[in-house]
Amino acid sequence: MHKAKHCKRIVFGIIILVHLLFSSCSKDSTGIDNRTKHLPEEQLQSILDNYQQKTDGILGMVHHIVMSGYESWGGATGHFDLTRTQPLLWNDKFLIGSTTKSFTATLVLQLWEEGIFELEEVIIDYVSPDIAAILENIPNGSQVTIRQALMHRSGIWNYTWSLPLIENIYNNPGYNWSVVELLQIVQNEGWSVFQPGESYSYSNTNYLLLGCLIEFVTGQIYADVLRERILNPQELDNTFLPDQIPVTYGDIAHGYEDDFHSIMGGATLDALNLNCGSAWGGSAGGLVSTTEDINSFYRALVRGDLFQNKSTFPMMKDLVNNETYAMGLFIGNHPRLGPFISHGGIMTGFDSYAYYFLNHDIAINGCINLDGSVEYILPETELVDLLLDVLAGIITK
Repeated sequence: MHKAKHCKRIVFGIIILVHLLFSSCSKDSTGIDNRTKHLPEEQLQSILDNYQQKTDGILGMVHHIVMSGYESWGGATGHFDLTRTQPLLWNDKFLIGSTTKSFTATLVLQLWEEGIFELEEVIIDYVSPDIAAILENIPNGSQVTIRQALMHRSGIWNYTWSLPLIENIYNNPGYNWSVVELLQIVQNEGWSVFQPGESYSYSNTNYLLLGCLIEFVTGQIYADVLRERILNPQELDNTFLPDQIPVTYGDIAHGYEDDFHSIMGGATLDALNLNCGSAWGGSAGGLVSTTEDINSFYRALVRGDLFQNKSTFPMMKDLVNNETYAMGLFIGNHPRLGPFISHGGIMTGFDSYAYYFLNHDIAINGCINLDGSVEYILPETELVDLLLDVLAGIITK
């Protein structure tokens, strides 16, 4: 009888121990269940499908969401190209446009951490002589600091405002524009938007110059520096600058453009034929990537995995004068999800956007390819709000 009671106590103790172990794995100190769960995949997919079907101009779209405590979700709708015979997959590659700037800013800050330059120094001192000679002849070009270029506070004219450049790109789609040629366009314009540091004006020229700085101080081309410092360490295997790494365009989604029908004789143009990854995009907007890689990059950035010092990322997202652009990042505050960092990109035939919500470890990235039927603007209102409402609803349950 004594032995039976002793055995019962042992069995009961084991049950209690198993229960405690299971509970400790499934709940954190706040009592919140943190076991991996699934996002409402059907609801999210339905939002994509409905939006694509009702919105003119969208050939297809892919999205990827990472949310702490949940399995990541990838969704796709629409088609890979205008033949409409191949459906998009959530992990297809896209041109991401100006989201490239977050990568470029990260490289600059990595080099700054190593003491190669100070952010208050003028950028002209850290570029090659041919670039410096052009900067000397751009109004205020010799006065612009590295920090001002990072934050679009240089006042330097934006080279992609040049209509003759755009016409030449469309007329000579395979031409590989050099940085010197692009900066000469800025020089020929002969004016600046404002004095350096006086205000804010988004200019791709700033990040073209920062790419020149990266190449000059490292002695390597931008694509190689990016690969060695960010892509390889973070295993972002599907991110690259297409003119620097031999690729087959067959695995990059196709986007189309019709804004210049008069130039092209009325033909809808496949944007992948425009040599989009060449210097005219380059460090300002030339990267190809996937939604999964982009989300991985922003999460690594926030975790501090890309910097030596814990203080670097907080500095990267500091704003000036209540503006919305920091260093390679837009900064905002969602009414339900709180503070976020973000960047979007509009490339010929493509739109993309990326958000990371700092309080909830939520990363969301979307890429859209256009069919060339209309000029379409990044859907950062209706579509994004619909997706974020679903995520906010999960958090507040």
